[in-house]
Amino acid sequence: LHSSKKKTYSCSMTLRINRRHIVSMVCAGVFLFLIATNLLCDKASNDSKRENLEFTEDLTMDLLTELLNKLHKNEYTQDSDVIQLIEKVSDWKVEFDSRRQVIFVGGVPRSGTTLMRVLLDAHQNISCGQETRIIPRILKMFSQWNKSSKESQRLDEASLDGGALKRVMGVMFMQIFREQSDGSTEHFCNKDPFNLAHINDLEVIFPNARFILMIRDGRAVTHSITTRGITISGIDIKDEKKVLGFWNTACDNMIQECSRINRKHKQPQCLEVYYEQLIQDTESELIRVFKFLEIPWDSRILHHEQIIGNGEIKLSKWEPSSKQVSKAIYNESLYKWRSELSPRFLAGAHATAPLLTRLGYT
Repeated sequence: LHSSKKKTYSCSMTLRINRRHIVSMVCAGVFLFLIATNLLCDKASNDSKRENLEFTEDLTMDLLTELLNKLHKNEYTQDSDVIQLIEKVSDWKVEFDSRRQVIFVGGVPRSGTTLMRVLLDAHQNISCGQETRIIPRILKMFSQWNKSSKESQRLDEASLDGGALKRVMGVMFMQIFREQSDGSTEHFCNKDPFNLAHINDLEVIFPNARFILMIRDGRAVTHSITTRGITISGIDIKDEKKVLGFWNTACDNMIQECSRINRKHKQPQCLEVYYEQLIQDTESELIRVFKFLEIPWDSRILHHEQIIGNGEIKLSKWEPSSKQVSKAIYNESLYKWRSELSPRFLAGAHATAPLLTRLGYT
């Protein structure tokens, strides 16, 4: 499951699905695949017949291909159908250590999440990998299931309560992290901008997780989204006022999530990092980040562009910021938006986005 590979998938019975359509289907297919795997694990455990499951690309893609084919034709009507498919493989065991610390980086798109991901990836004991968009999609789907009484009843009847589903999600997420790492890393990290809209669910899956919320001036975010044509579902990116309103709502929600989890714990679990401060005082900000993560400081991350040049950090051609973050940190464009956004828009920006004032952006 590598989003950076643009290709056409061929399913059995000559079904072809292009990259644009496969994302949601892969999420559903993988999720059902892991649900069934989890159920079989429990069954095998009760019989004391559990053996090691080796994840292989061929095995996983063969099963997913058949799942996708069936799902596309609506041939799966109940959980037993999925289980029967998975039972083609003999014994299953999937291990998941929820105590492991995972670092999640998020924020409104164009707020510096990719830069933070690359800087963390430059540390020899951290592996982040490229953006997949899979995790927030799965979490959103799970949230929608919880809000639907019909879906909740259906899951209850299938003996799949919230705890079981979250364990399954944990197995899936850890497998994604492993696939993106070299296998020797001590800390897994994941960057998807909308991860931090789901801190509550991620905390349940990974109780020791740390969250980094990237915050940037909403006017700069608006300028970046509109000029670079960054697509956001449900938002007309040609309308600067609507984009700024989106930033206000989305960023405010993430800040509230961040504050809520910090109130629950003696030690902060979520750290707010302002993009402008990271650019202007990089070393001090990063030392603060690593102190929060309780990971020893590594000065080589101050030269992340050299590590990228050596091929130790992978960048995705699908992420708009890849070209920018491949260079040393620079601040020439930090306030470029001031001269390129219309005076009329700027005059009404604080009325459109009250969060600007609350965060100290004048």
